[in-house]
Amino acid sequence: MNVSSLTGEIIDIFAKEFKKEENQKKIRTEMIDPIIMYTFERLYPYIAAASVIFILTFLLAVIILVLVVRSLS
Repeated sequence: MNVSSLTGEIIDIFAKEFKKEENQKKIRTEMIDPIIMYTFERLYPYIAAASVIFILTFLLAVIILVLVVRSLS
């Protein structure tokens, strides 16, 4: 038995196990969800700051547009 056939069999076994619903649920709840939550917790301050900057920029643009339109009238 050579290495490539052995690794092919191992990969097939892992693929069959990953396709089982109970294993997918376990992977989702014990690995993927904590990674996503950790990532969101780390990125939340940056997302909030970017949102505030975007809203302030939009409001500033609207105020400038209103001032320009009023000065032209």
